[in-house]
Amino acid sequence: MCLAQEDSVPLRDELNFIFHLGDNKQIDDLESYSNQILNDTTFYSQDFRDSVAFASGTLFKDFKLQLKARYYFDLVSMRSVFKIPAAYTSGLMEMDEHHYDKAYQKIFDAPEAESGILYELRIFELAGLSLLKKDYGQYDLLATGFFPEDSTIHVELKYLSDYNYILQNMKKKSGFVAGALSAIIPGLGKLYTGLPGQALASFLKVVPLGIITAENFRNGEFKNAQFYIFGSLFSLFYIGGIWGSSISAKIVYQEKVDEIHHNIRVGLHVPVDRIFH
Repeated sequence: MCLAQEDSVPLRDELNFIFHLGDNKQIDDLESYSNQILNDTTFYSQDFRDSVAFASGTLFKDFKLQLKARYYFDLVSMRSVFKIPAAYTSGLMEMDEHHYDKAYQKIFDAPEAESGILYELRIFELAGLSLLKKDYGQYDLLATGFFPEDSTIHVELKYLSDYNYILQNMKKKSGFVAGALSAIIPGLGKLYTGLPGQALASFLKVVPLGIITAENFRNGEFKNAQFYIFGSLFSLFYIGGIWGSSISAKIVYQEKVDEIHHNIRVGLHVPVDRIFH
């Protein structure tokens, strides 16, 4: 399909040549030829250069060269019919690299629609990016009272609502409390942070070593070499368990946040891929 915005056979041929370079994975030639056209403002119209920029961005995206793809998508002018898909695609690529502020700004700056599916898409994407930015006030401002008619956006918005509730109500466990609990009973801090398997493993390592250490001390006090061997192992695992419990509180919380953020990013791609691709 030709993307040129003007009925000119020579220009369509040039655009088809760009796709030919892409089909043959001649990446360097593709970049050089595209730049040659984009830099020639005398012979080529803005509309045609927008077509070339969008086509080049699409090809580099297919090559998984995200930086180059974003560069060409961002060259599409505001007046172009390709600006909205270019801005959303570039914005979501920024999002995938966790550049949430840039992603939000690119979609926010894209041409607005007063109604219809593009209006609903804009609100949905900005709401999701607000969650990723942890700007819950902005999310509430965008999502409250928003009832999209598009079925895909409606379903994905419901997921966003669930993620918003979880993120705002998820409590981070105290590292100090976790460490203190493991100091009292080995493994108890891991249980407190939601890691029952690790809690049991820690208990089964530390407690038997403590019992063996105490038994060797009772048999020979400080003269028993095995007291020092098992005592060292006990100290190592005991202190390590306290430290591990302390940092696990932060790790477990962050893993849950990362999982939710991953799900949000996947969900934000769904309507964009359906509408534009």
